[in-house]
Order: sequence, then structure tokens, then C-alpha cells
Amino acid sequence: MKRNLSLILGISLVALAVALSFFAQAAWLSQPSAGTPVKISIASGDRLSQVTDTLIDGGILSNWFGYRLYSIFDSSASRPKAGEYLIREGTSYRALARMLARGPERDEVALTLIEGKTLDDEATLLESYDVDPQEFSGLAGRSKNALPFSRQLIGDYPFLGDAPKGSSLEGYLYPDTYRVWKDQLPAGLIRKQLDEFANKIVGPYENARRASGMSWHEVVTLASIVEAEVRGEEDRKIVAGVFLTRLREKMRLQTDATLNYVLDSGRSRATSKDLAADTPYNTYLYAGLPPGPIGNPSLQSIRAVLEPTKSSYRYFLTDKDGNVLYATTYEEHLANKRRAFGS
Repeated sequence: MKRNLSLILGISLVALAVALSFFAQAAWLSQPSAGTPVKISIASGDRLSQVTDTLIDGGILSNWFGYRLYSIFDSSASRPKAGEYLIREGTSYRALARMLARGPERDEVALTLIEGKTLDDEATLLESYDVDPQEFSGLAGRSKNALPFSRQLIGDYPFLGDAPKGSSLEGYLYPDTYRVWKDQLPAGLIRKQLDEFANKIVGPYENARRASGMSWHEVVTLASIVEAEVRGEEDRKIVAGVFLTRLREKMRLQTDATLNYVLDSGRSRATSKDLAADTPYNTYLYAGLPPGPIGNPSLQSIRAVLEPTKSSYRYFLTDKDGNVLYATTYEEHLANKRRAFGS
């Protein structure tokens, strides 16, 4: 009888030692496989039992017992953070618990938004980062005011209150290079751009804006046209002055840039068909400013509108070499056209 008890005890101790060996291997010593990692999603509020079931379903764990036993020794196993994880089979319990307690790794991206580009251009860029264009447009709207921006943003950015109802954020998303967590796109990027607009434009230039007699929407709209028309800083100031003079004297702006924007023509000179287009962005047909900005202007173009160069010029054009030719009278302007284009 004693011999049988000793035998049973010996077998039990060997089995326990083997079990502990396997447990120790799985808990602390196991190394991840070289295979493709498995995407595991942990929902907010998931408890240890639910996490264990998810890991079993994903093939990371073969059973629930070992990992729950490990949680007795390591409390981090009971503190998983919600999110998506890429986990390889064979990951030790310790590494698994620490990974889930730390939370999913965040991917930071650098995005460069160029002066003069539109909302739709930005939406296209963000598509390459797996951002749904509809999610972006739900916040920022669409170019040509095809969709309005979320008016809830006005609470944090009062300057947006100048924008008429139905407007998009065209013109207000400050162009620059931004570093943003990928999981915060697109809202995180939009807010950073609006923060920059507030810090670099509204704050420093609010007094100049008030002195101009224009709203921020009018300033940004005109600045976006200046941005599209000329490049040099001095030319921007002169052209801004020309446009302001024409507005003051009730002359139509007659700029091809607004037509290019609404028609997506990409032409440097408007055709007769373009000029006949019945759209409020046709500044050959309609007086005053168009309904809104035609792109996101640079600080230089906004400053040009608020600090324009005064001159007697009423007309300008850019020749094939990029030179800007100015004229005071229409006759002088026609002469510049003949010199620049031969017609």
C-alpha cells in the first residue's frame, strides 16, 4: 500500500514538474514565431475572461487556463487597454500582458500641406493614410462649398463664425508640415491646422483685419486668389492692392484663378467657354468676391491682403515666363497682353 502511494506521489510530482515546466515556458520563456502577426481587437471594458477568449479565437492562446493562472502573478494581465494589436503566435504570457497593459503602439505620421492646395487635395492625400474621405468632409466640408464644415468647430475656433452658413473650411486649414498620430486622423490634423491659423494669423493680425474693414472670410477669400495668381512676395502685395482697388471702385475682379478652381480646367488663361460659365465663382460675370476661398493661402498672401502696396494699377497679367506686367489703364493692359501673348 505504501509502495503504491509512493508511486502515485512520485508520478504526481513528475507530472507537476512537467506542467510547471510548460507553464514557465509559456509564461516567461516563449519566443514569438516568425510568422505573420495576428490582428487582435480589444474592446473598451473587456475583462480578463473576454480578452482570453479573444486571444484563443485569434490563435494566440491554446486554452484559457495558463494565461488566467499567470494573471495571479502579474496584475498587468488584468489591465488590458482597448485597441488593435498585432501579436505573433508564441508570445509569452509576460510579454502579452505587458503589451496589452501598455496599450497599442501608435503610428505617428508627418503630413505636408502645400500653400494653395484645396480641401479636396487634402482629402486625397489623407486617403493614402486610410482616412475615409467622407469622415474628412464631415468635419471640413468639400471644396467649392459642395459640403459645409461642422459648425460645432466654431465653439473652439470663433473666427470660423465669419464664414457664411454652407461654407467649407477651404482657406482656413493652415498649410504647413504636421506630425499627427495616425489614429487621430482626420480630426487631429484639422484641429492642428485650425490652431495654427489662430496662432499665426488671427492672433497677430486681428487688429490689421479690423482696420481693413473686411471679415476674416473676406480676407482669406481674397488671399487665396492672390496665392493662385502670383508667387513673389512683392508681387503679392501689389496684386492684393490691385484687387482691393477694383473692389472699392466696383470693378469686377476678372481673375482666371476662380474659374480654374470651380471648373477644374487647369488652364493658365480662360477660354471663351470658361468665361461664359454661369457660376458665382466667375468673377468676369459676377461683381465682388466669390462665395469663398479657392484654396488654403500662405501667411504671405494673407499679409499681402492686410498690408497691400498702394499703386495706381488697375490691371495685371503674368506672361509665359512668369513676369507680372501691371497697367493703370485698360489700353495699357491691352498693350501688355499683346506683348505677352501676341494678341
